[in-house]
Amino acid sequence: MMTRQEMFNRAYLGIIRQGGLGKTLDGRCMYTTPNGWHCGVGHCMTEAQLAEALASPNLNIDVPSTLVRAGILPPEFNVSFANKLQEVHDNSEALVDFIEMMKGLAAEFSLTVPSLEEAAR
Repeated sequence: MMTRQEMFNRAYLGIIRQGGLGKTLDGRCMYTTPNGWHCGVGHCMTEAQLAEALASPNLNIDVPSTLVRAGILPPEFNVSFANKLQEVHDNSEALVDFIEMMKGLAAEFSLTVPSLEEAAR
């Protein structure tokens, strides 16, 4: 099971490494955008899980708990923390907003914020 710190790191570093948020041109958040970028939660999923979620048109895949119930994500996936990551991502207008809001989330859950040097690796 991925810990909160691992989920935080994947989301934080993944968004920074790709250079921006996983949103479409019209501002909709997506696990995977048409240009291949991921949202915060998308970075916590495997490529196989992302593909299965996107191939499930009858699911409300915007909600991580739906993906768990459908068996796409494992039962031990931390849905409550994933929802927090999703909230930060979806409420960010730009990368700088995301970074600041993630620092707040890290403080709330006593997590360590990875250095920007780690993002460059």
